[in-house]
Amino acid sequence: MTCSRGVDAYLAQEIASRGFSVLTRTQAGVETEGSMKDAMDLNLHLRDRTQVLLRTAEFAARDPDDLYRKIIAISVGGDHIRYRLLSITSTVELPSIDNSRFANQKCKDAIADRL
Repeated sequence: MTCSRGVDAYLAQEIASRGFSVLTRTQAGVETEGSMKDAMDLNLHLRDRTQVLLRTAEFAARDPDDLYRKIIAISVGGDHIRYRLLSITSTVELPSIDNSRFANQKCKDAIADRL
């Protein structure tokens, strides 16, 4: 979950009070583990969070085409599709992809093509 800078201690307390363990904590976020249902519950009940993000995959890609192939191969459950809202966040460290917005768009293209 992301939060405003300096609010992480309060967010960590909120997460722990709901029975989740705090895996990592930074100045602007706290990481925990859970299901899609847990993410929706945390999004609804936590006051100190700004976003609840759900990691669906983590991998390395050699180039834009490899990124597309790996994204389109991810099995996405019905809960992701039902709400028709999609947000992609990525970190890019690859000479052939020098802009994270390009990587995000490539991911959205693969997901839309799969649907």
